[in-house]
Amino acid sequence: MRASLRKIVPIVEGDGDAQAVPKLIAKILAHIGRYDLIPGDPKIAGGKSELTKIGGLEIYLDYAESVSNACATLVIIDADDDCPKTLAKQLANRVRTKGTRNPVAIVVANREYEAWFLASLDTIKGQRNIAPDCVFLGDIEARRDAKGWISDQMPRGKNYRETVDQIALTQKIDIELAYQKSRSFKRLVDAVSWLIDPTNADAAVVSP
Repeated sequence: MRASLRKIVPIVEGDGDAQAVPKLIAKILAHIGRYDLIPGDPKIAGGKSELTKIGGLEIYLDYAESVSNACATLVIIDADDDCPKTLAKQLANRVRTKGTRNPVAIVVANREYEAWFLASLDTIKGQRNIAPDCVFLGDIEARRDAKGWISDQMPRGKNYRETVDQIALTQKIDIELAYQKSRSFKRLVDAVSWLIDPTNADAAVVSP
């Protein structure tokens, strides 16, 4: 039964994302009360540069749309030092030029996926060796190297490891809290809602 459900297929940068993003999509779908869809197996690009180079994203879009029962594609990529809005629009324009069978949403984490952990720090701290009393001061999305900040909150000799910690911390994200504290996380939640909007079903539309 579950295998026959329609799927939102994510395209991600690396192995840590591949484990975490489907869990995050599932959490968002549950948060908005949509149990009739599931995340599909992610397509792993092997790095941001593989998606931003000409022809790279286009190949992975074809992979995503070839998944059985795929109904939408969600591209999640880190901004790093790029402008999130500019990068998202550039990638979206390439999707439009290529053409697509399913709706596609581009979401750019500002500056990186791990910034979303800072947006839900109240539910993240105390997990995975992170100090239970840590406090983040400042603009969550202005912070460069959120991974490094998380590592700094761990005991000496411990460091944040994407392939181990990313999925565990993703499962602790409070969707509403992160939605309120992070503009790019808000964009993610809104993008998932947009992808499953009935008016976009079976339509080759792209966001942004």
